[in-house]
Amino acid sequence: MTTTKKTFAEAVKGKYCDDAEEELVCFGAKKVEMVGMDKMQAKFRDLARLRIISLRDEGVGLAGEPGEIAALTPNLMELDLSYSNIDNWQTVLDICKQLPRLRILDVSCNKFTMPDSMEGCTNVARLVLNKTETTWDNLLQLSPFFPQLQELHFEGNQVSEITTPTEPHFPNLRLINLENNQLASFGSLSGITTLPKLETLILSDNKLTELPTQEGEHLNQITALSVEKNSVCTKAIRSLSSYSTLKTLRITLEDIPSNVAQQRAFIVPRLPQLTNLNGSSVSDKERINLEKLQLRQSAQALNAHFSVIGHEDDCSDVPEEFLSDSEWRWPRYIELVKKYGNPLPKPDPNDPQGACVASAIGTVKITLKSHYAPNMEKEKEVSVPVLHTVGKLKQMCQKHFGLAPANQQLIARISDDNASKTEVSYCVSLDDEYKDLGFYCVMSGTVVEMHEVDPEEIKRKKEAERKEKEDSERRQLEDANHMIDMEKQRQKGTIA
Repeated sequence: MTTTKKTFAEAVKGKYCDDAEEELVCFGAKKVEMVGMDKMQAKFRDLARLRIISLRDEGVGLAGEPGEIAALTPNLMELDLSYSNIDNWQTVLDICKQLPRLRILDVSCNKFTMPDSMEGCTNVARLVLNKTETTWDNLLQLSPFFPQLQELHFEGNQVSEITTPTEPHFPNLRLINLENNQLASFGSLSGITTLPKLETLILSDNKLTELPTQEGEHLNQITALSVEKNSVCTKAIRSLSSYSTLKTLRITLEDIPSNVAQQRAFIVPRLPQLTNLNGSSVSDKERINLEKLQLRQSAQALNAHFSVIGHEDDCSDVPEEFLSDSEWRWPRYIELVKKYGNPLPKPDPNDPQGACVASAIGTVKITLKSHYAPNMEKEKEVSVPVLHTVGKLKQMCQKHFGLAPANQQLIARISDDNASKTEVSYCVSLDDEYKDLGFYCVMSGTVVEMHEVDPEEIKRKKEAERKEKEDSERRQLEDANHMIDMEKQRQKGTIA
């Protein structure tokens, strides 16, 4: 980072205007005129036509003479002043008020002071204020100067509390990005509820252990929420069920393995309003499949834990303890029964087979497919209980295809039982021999592929992955220490 302060005009001219006065270039004793050089220089000098300018790390620290910027770049709409030498908000305002068409401003990685008084107003709609050590209270002081602000990026500012202001602020803000701060609970985010038009809230990489409820005055307008890289567990998902407007969610759950299929199987049936989860659309077909799977698993639990063989279609005789489960293990049961039908109809007293209904709902019809050389592409359709473990499934594969369980790797290609075999919703590796098929969301129509593997090779790969992860963490630590050393040197004025 350069430490010399330049005016805005000096930095623009230095970067975008190459004032080459010589138009004759010497090749030995000959002088050759460079055709078009004057046109190229004129193009770069025509700064009034520029819409986007980046002065990142160009040493901008002063606004310059009044009117100078307006005359130089009157049509500027997007400006990057990150890593500059601006240390006062009045300088930013002096620059912006000369740029009436400016809509996007990035002033990240500058260390600002707040003057006793400021003047000026901007038309900026998107402000990027990352890693500036700006406090939330100082940010609120800027609200009057950014009345049109719709998008605020406020990452990496070590903020631990979003306090409630005494006066309205940022009345048009629709997106706020608070990623990589120190927010530990949603109680520390009370100030968010006073943003009247807020639609997108980004809280990734904080220290949250719970999720917000919609008790806030304006949180009922949230359509997109990101809480990745926090310490959030599955129990917290229930808080989001009241978000009727929530359509897009990005989340990392600590107590669910980093398996896409399992995460989606848990979240999608619990949040019927979602249309996008972790960057992937939730299709109608996927929702139907996962809601049916959830209904089947809930019915199994009702039978296993509450000894319910059958119940009325309106669920009037379903135990209240099951319906009001505090851990939300069997969500939306009544709603899903109305939508897809009763999985546990009361047995007909005249039907001797009626008592078997409960066990029937726990059976899935799948296809085992061998990728083992002696029986390549051989298939076997089987009906197995959902509570069948992966270990038992490997024994079944050994029986049909002749490969020992220790040398098997099972891949489940999960799809709707009414879909074609080539139409796959997602794939999942059945790695844990002690988990049942329901844990991996295996449903009727699933194709389970058996592949041959070398157990020793698997151990070697895991060891290599572990070592690579340790090396990556070591390099990240070294890079961080290097950046800290450079910052210390910069503060001492040893870096030019």
